[in-house]
Amino acid sequence: MANTLTLHGCRFSAPVRIAPEKTARGRVRAFMPQSRYVKADVKRLNPHGGGPFCRFVADGLPSASGVYALTVDGVPTYVGKAKNLAERWGVQGYGAISPANCFTGGQATNCRINHEIFGAARAGRRIEVWGREVRDPSALETRLIRAVKPRWNIRIP
Repeated sequence: MANTLTLHGCRFSAPVRIAPEKTARGRVRAFMPQSRYVKADVKRLNPHGGGPFCRFVADGLPSASGVYALTVDGVPTYVGKAKNLAERWGVQGYGAISPANCFTGGQATNCRINHEIFGAARAGRRIEVWGREVRDPSALETRLIRAVKPRWNIRIP
């Protein structure tokens, strides 16, 4: 594991390894929270709400605004911004999908990214998130997405 990542002249340091929960047999545990949603009978799943999903903790990211880069086997796969990097990659963000997020009006991006992480983890791939503190991350996020064109970013600004 390298200690730095440079994307289009922007340096990230101190990656955090994403290691989803596993079963006793060492397989990534699948979660399907949709059935626990109280309005499941009257709302539709969002396009990415079908799962399966995983749970993970990404300890070590700062509680500050910034840009993050997700790598899979060292390849930049997703770039985003957050008001609080630690929260974005914690259990209130990508780290655990709530039942409500699976349905229309929920966090479809959380579902999509978590499901992608689930698949990569099941395939035994190394998943890391790199953070860079930036007071106003919007411009840097846009520049990096345009330059790198990460596979999991479905919208290029």
